[in-house]
Amino acid sequence: MLMHLARRLVWSVDGATFRVAEDRSFADLDDAAFTLPSGAASRVRLAHPAHLSENDRLRWSERFSDYRILQPFPQLGRRVLALHPGDREGTRLASLEGTRVPWHRVAKLLRQGFRDASADSVLHSLSLRLPFGPTLSISLNPGLSRADVSHSGEQTLASVRVHGIARLADLDAVAQSELLLTLAPLTEPD
Repeated sequence: MLMHLARRLVWSVDGATFRVAEDRSFADLDDAAFTLPSGAASRVRLAHPAHLSENDRLRWSERFSDYRILQPFPQLGRRVLALHPGDREGTRLASLEGTRVPWHRVAKLLRQGFRDASADSVLHSLSLRLPFGPTLSISLNPGLSRADVSHSGEQTLASVRVHGIARLADLDAVAQSELLLTLAPLTEPD
């Protein structure tokens, strides 16, 4: 079972990528034999598309298509997003602040694990502990009515901030992309 899953993914070790071939050997992007490096410092990991060039993502996708390999989840097809240059040196996503969003997009975040951080009758603050450590917080104006969320109307993102880091640029490319994908339901069409 695990071999079937492993064969459908791209793996990474020490910056090199490979796949598990049908005969259980390892093959690189050119389908040449790949040998895992020896040593305790080398760790095999699932390759994240943020660590692959656009060209390598395309070539791996073509290779998998040639072999009719279907991925169990969108690994190579996963979108990669980058921080707005003006957001990199701080902890605020100022490029999103002031954005107006329909109430139902904010409610979607609650269904995706965001916690209500407000203490009154209006939900105006959300937070989410991110898998890579920091906490993402969003302040809304005017906020969602607890009595009937559907009557809350359009919301303005008053503040979007990441706590627990010195600056957003300190996050690696994967964490930056995943942070922005977490916020994507707010700004993308339904």
